[in-house]
Amino acid sequence: MDVAPTLSRNQRAPDRRPARTRAALLAAFRDLMFAQRYDRIDVAAVCARANVGRSTFYAHFSGRDALLTASMQPLLTVLAAAATGETAQLLWLLEHFWEQRRHGRVLFAPPLRQVLERTLADAILARLGPDQRLAAVQIAAAQLAAVEAWMTGAVAATPARMAARIAATANLAQ
Repeated sequence: MDVAPTLSRNQRAPDRRPARTRAALLAAFRDLMFAQRYDRIDVAAVCARANVGRSTFYAHFSGRDALLTASMQPLLTVLAAAATGETAQLLWLLEHFWEQRRHGRVLFAPPLRQVLERTLADAILARLGPDQRLAAVQIAAAQLAAVEAWMTGAVAATPARMAARIAATANLAQ
């Protein structure tokens, strides 16, 4: 028996083009980000690599920083969750960071680091509450400093040890 949903005459299948376009823009940005400095990436280059027009880009993102934020959101969400004691995905994230550590020089170079830190602080603030801006900024800075030191070899630790240290940043909110 076929139980696949059917569409009536007046219904249309969801248009998947916007999701494909967004994915193409994110992939193009990621490729460019690891090929050149963030401050040298412009919207025109992302559009050319994704094979879309500028107006299409701006239908999805307000600018380059918004594209960066969207590309890092899944990872930053895990770090933000750790700030409130939710650590279910933290070890996975840190193992992923370790496997991709060759990209650390890109992620922690100015001005990218500042954008990431601001975005992470905002994500943490959304979890802690509006009266916790100082704690959110402090936790974001502590988390990224620890990850940067680890990924660049300034400190040695296992992913599990790093997860414990990142999880401990939740205490800064108290």
